Amino acid sequence: PIIAGSLVASAPTIILFLILNKYLIRGIVVTGGKG
Repeated sequence: PIIAGSLVASAPTIILFLILNKYLIRGIVVTGGKG
């Protein structure tokens, strides 16, 4: 139960982290391709 609770509590942070990573990687690829 404790582990499940911590997972649920950290889920939004993990999702935000993954979304930011997607945009960061895409931005790096775009800027790298332009450069």
